[in-house]
Amino acid sequence: ISVPADMATVIPTQWIKLAADGGRVYLGHRANTMSGMPEYAILRYEESSDSSLILRRFSDQPGDNFGAAAGRLFFSRTDTANGHEPWTSDGTAEGTRLLANLAVEPTESGSNPSAFFTHEGRLYFSATDGVAGQELWRSDGTANGTELVADVMPGQFGSEPSRLFAAGGSL
Repeated sequence: ISVPADMATVIPTQWIKLAADGGRVYLGHRANTMSGMPEYAILRYEESSDSSLILRRFSDQPGDNFGAAAGRLFFSRTDTANGHEPWTSDGTAEGTRLLANLAVEPTESGSNPSAFFTHEGRLYFSATDGVAGQELWRSDGTANGTELVADVMPGQFGSEPSRLFAAGGSL
């Protein structure tokens, strides 16, 4: 894998494959800068051209939920402004951003997105908006296209979907 020139200022390098979509592979990078501070980055690697691009750098580690569909990377991340929320990338640095702040009232835990699963070009995941409990959501990669699929168990606890999978063309 070719490494962007400005990544040469970090030591040692640890790469983690996050997701793949067609000829794109999304990688997580963790390293310490020369000053000893940790740095995290999400990169896009293009197999056809053996090139990579830093999509976004973070001072803290992105979440542990990742998926790729329809040319987009989806991941979870916690920040001080929004709490733990879903993020997305269209494969460019400019297009790597918060997908939607699902929590009606921002808290440190945010919407707590988890159980990412891609199916038929959409991301399906478990999250809460603070009104419905932990329920099934889906996204096409836009804020307007991110919606609660169903409030299966009304109330603050929710149905807590996990281990999503497809069978016979259905989720």
